[in-house]
Amino acid sequence: MIKWTDLGENFRRVYIPAHVLTLVGIISLFTGDTSPWWLLAVYPAWFLFGHIGFAIFIHKHFCHEMFETKPWIARLGYYFGMLCGTGSPVMLKMLHISVHHPNSDTEDDPHTPLKGFWWSYFLWLNHKWDFKNVWLAKNMMKDRWIRFYHKHYYKIYWGTFLLLCLINWRLAVFTISMATFIEFHLSGIVNTYGHTPHRGSYQNYTDGDNSQNIPWLNWLTLGLGLHNNHHGQPGNWNYAHKPGEIDFASWFVPLIATNTKLGKT
Repeated sequence: MIKWTDLGENFRRVYIPAHVLTLVGIISLFTGDTSPWWLLAVYPAWFLFGHIGFAIFIHKHFCHEMFETKPWIARLGYYFGMLCGTGSPVMLKMLHISVHHPNSDTEDDPHTPLKGFWWSYFLWLNHKWDFKNVWLAKNMMKDRWIRFYHKHYYKIYWGTFLLLCLINWRLAVFTISMATFIEFHLSGIVNTYGHTPHRGSYQNYTDGDNSQNIPWLNWLTLGLGLHNNHHGQPGNWNYAHKPGEIDFASWFVPLIATNTKLGKT
């Protein structure tokens, strides 16, 4: 039997509570205690926290160093990114750069679908990872803001949630909790279907791993479904590589970047 302490820390402290709070918000809609108009806040909140904050700032800027921007803009972006509940930027970079990309679609890939659907969707989140590239973490910890974000990630996430609750509990639930709910399942879809050939998916780069572009997901997220393009050119901040493909970052990044020719794998 799985014990509560066997679950990953972020799974226990963020993902499970976010799912419960999302359920509370949905029930309140059906009981008439909450206006359906609150649903209009969900997608914009996810887009700010999940796409701009996490996908562009934490993933593209911090993890892959695809572009440079002014420090205050980066710090604000990281803050928004943490509000979708994916974890500390330091842990995400360690997992992503040190483990996932070098071992994509192998047994050493942390969330490979080779270990099963549910493993890649969410069970991998409960695994205790032994990071070997400790130098990577030490280098990141030289930045006092990154140290602060890493040390106080849970305080930042739940502190912001409580501040919004002081205004209206629905504001907190229909933004932070539901954005976390969406990001959790979006990550599960990308980790699973983004690395499994299936009907409707395609590859522009066929000499690497099993990563796939997923058109319907890309239209819903405005760029995050072009996973094969990302794996094919991991240093490119624009995922849209062919006519007909779209990526919000292709419009947004040039507005905030001071250098867009840095891309690293």
